[in-house]
Amino acid sequence: MKRLARRRRRATVLILTLWTVLILSLLATTLAYEMQIEMQLTGAHRDEFVAEQLARIGVSRAVVDLRNDNLMDGATDFNRQKQFDALGDVWAGTLGPREIEITLPGEDEVFGTCQIMIVDEESKLSLNSMKPAWRDVMRNLLLLLDVDEDDANQLADAIWDWKDPDNVPVGGEGDDEGAYYAQFGDGPGKEADGVGRVRPKNGPFHAVEELLEIPGMTAEIFYGYDPKEVADPEFFPPRSIQESRERPPGLRELVTVRTDQTNLNTVGLECLAALCGYAAQDLDAGVSLARRMIEYRQGGDAEEIDNNQAFRQVSDATNSGECTATHLAKMKEATILTTQSQFFTIYSRAQVGRHRERIRSSRSGREVDRPLPTARIVAECGRSIITYSGEDLDEWAPPGYREPSSKDETKKTAITRWFVPVVYFKRWVSY
Repeated sequence: MKRLARRRRRATVLILTLWTVLILSLLATTLAYEMQIEMQLTGAHRDEFVAEQLARIGVSRAVVDLRNDNLMDGATDFNRQKQFDALGDVWAGTLGPREIEITLPGEDEVFGTCQIMIVDEESKLSLNSMKPAWRDVMRNLLLLLDVDEDDANQLADAIWDWKDPDNVPVGGEGDDEGAYYAQFGDGPGKEADGVGRVRPKNGPFHAVEELLEIPGMTAEIFYGYDPKEVADPEFFPPRSIQESRERPPGLRELVTVRTDQTNLNTVGLECLAALCGYAAQDLDAGVSLARRMIEYRQGGDAEEIDNNQAFRQVSDATNSGECTATHLAKMKEATILTTQSQFFTIYSRAQVGRHRERIRSSRSGREVDRPLPTARIVAECGRSIITYSGEDLDEWAPPGYREPSSKDETKKTAITRWFVPVVYFKRWVSY
């Protein structure tokens, strides 16, 4: 009996030991798995942080380019009488995004890449322009975006009624905009007067996104694609002077609320064709005229753009051949024409690493490509000038200033009018 009892105790101890080992093994496996997950999450947060810093580097590079452009222009034009902005400038770079390879100090291997693209707001049409021909130009622009003619007329009138101060619909009967636009339906976010009637804002646009509140506006017209069908659209906007773009631009990429001017050197094909179509009183003739002006200002090269034939002043547009002073006068009935840009939007996308990694999917068990850690930043900024106004020439001279060989009066003018470009931010959004 004693021997049997000892055997039983030994079996019990063995079973308890096995259970203890099993439980400890499970705990160790669970702890190792949790540590692996924590390491992956920590690595992901680290990569996201690094990617965001690389994107900020891209924004800083864009700011330097915007400042350097004014510095280089001012080196030969102290009074800023002949300065202009065009697509051959250092800030414009190329028509698409520019890629910058980033390396760590003391290392040759590429650590990550950053793509930047700067779009001047003066390359678009102002939503808040109240000039008499604005509605006709907006109709042309909508027609160029393949909007039906009746819908284009209705949308152009509705956008005008949204911003004009009165309550009279410009395209309909009666003296109540709410009653008139009720027939087009009440979309989400539209104000109503209590009985379901659409009530326009009757004030200026503060954001381009307000267009989505306009009766008759669709997501396809605004974005250029259907957001329900395109889950991950391209981050960089399509430049409308590119023939080989992946998709046509949406209305949001062709209009702005930040300026009332249009730069003839940077304005895109659709916007320029809409203006030229009004000036020529024929949309097809306007498209032909716009293409000719763009080809001339870019020196006939769509890829390697230089500024040799860029318009130094608005009247230089007549050098393109087909554009006349009458055309320019008609365009000025819709917008303010200029050859300089002041407001810019910077797009910066950064990625950590060069090649995607192969990892095993937890769902299918198959190896798949792991996307590179990516960060996106959109920064809206303006560029202004600080001008030196000192009178004592011996007390101050700008950095890098070279004394001109002309008379003392020229020297006085040069130093007195010396300027320093400053870039200030209006909004900064990280994605």
